[in-house]
Amino acid sequence: MHYLKIIIIFKLKKFLKEIILFQPEAIISKDNLIHNVNYIRKIIGKNVKIMPVVKADAYGHGMIEICNLLSDNGIDGFCVALLEEAIEIRKNNINEDILHLGVFEHDFNNFLLDSKLILTINTLFDIKFLEKIGKQTNHKFRVHIKVDTGMTRLGVLPEDLNDIKDLLMKTNFICVEGVYTQLSSADEENQNNTDNQRKVFIDASNFLSSFIKSIDIKHFTPSAGVLKDSINHFNMIRPGISVYGINNVHEKHNLKPVLTLKAPVCLIKDVKKGFTIGYNRTYKASNDKKVAIVQIGYADAVPLEFSNNGFVEYNEQKIPILGKVSMDLICIDITNIKIDVGDKVIIYGGKLTKIEYVVKNKISSVYSILTSISKRVKRIYN
Repeated sequence: MHYLKIIIIFKLKKFLKEIILFQPEAIISKDNLIHNVNYIRKIIGKNVKIMPVVKADAYGHGMIEICNLLSDNGIDGFCVALLEEAIEIRKNNINEDILHLGVFEHDFNNFLLDSKLILTINTLFDIKFLEKIGKQTNHKFRVHIKVDTGMTRLGVLPEDLNDIKDLLMKTNFICVEGVYTQLSSADEENQNNTDNQRKVFIDASNFLSSFIKSIDIKHFTPSAGVLKDSINHFNMIRPGISVYGINNVHEKHNLKPVLTLKAPVCLIKDVKKGFTIGYNRTYKASNDKKVAIVQIGYADAVPLEFSNNGFVEYNEQKIPILGKVSMDLICIDITNIKIDVGDKVIIYGGKLTKIEYVVKNKISSVYSILTSISKRVKRIYN
């Protein structure tokens, strides 16, 4: 009887392995990630530091896995938007510097005392708060000052720099290591605005450096500025989307997509002429068709605007999306294509579906799509 149970369990396990699991998956290429980092290094040269941006779950790629890979390849640290992201990185025993790009709350958190955490000064109140906590804990905070050079978002306005100077001259628990800004239009062909921001930044950083001798880092640009012109590099860069293989400028660059989003065909149907497909009946078949239903939807980073206006890739062929994209499913026209249940189509990352080309002239951006890849999409690192 015991022997029979073993046989049944063995056969059941074998059967379960053969069941097709209808789940979208994101294939993350380790080789392409490292290729992109090395390519960016060649652009910037040996004397420029690189701190990749890994906020928003590393743009949907999986923050901890990406940080581990980058850590093994000698980057200088990571940039995050939320303190919680920095805490998660540290909890996973990743020990590089972390630059917090956002605004920190003026409530004490033990993690603020992390010796490799670098905070951003956006206001006078940030300085006052850190000095107060520094006195209480005998901790010297590492900071970078962000200057608002025209983004009109975070950062100290140039006209407030004298007040910043006066306050910093009285502090004992703040070490200003760097100064930076954010560009509003780095990806545009017309670089006039970037040129103007650069002038403001140079003036501001030179002023700050004239009385804060500890400043040795100046960083000006994310990916677009890095790829546009070496004049933007200064001595540190914060590449985000380019690390993940996306070229967001007109100039050609040898970047390789790190993520390939795939989804399986879960059902095939014959659709008669005149039948409608999907919610609100937005597609009506003009002739008899064979339609595949694919296990992926807007909950998995396929925007609604792809309804009747997008395509997937299979065997280097474009297959149009029919009807409205739903939360979990899309329908595609396979009338003249041999494809079976369980076969996987490429949504992004193939030869015909590089994401920057797929979203061209659409409302959705590369950023909004990648960061909307939900947790139910299985990440596979190879």
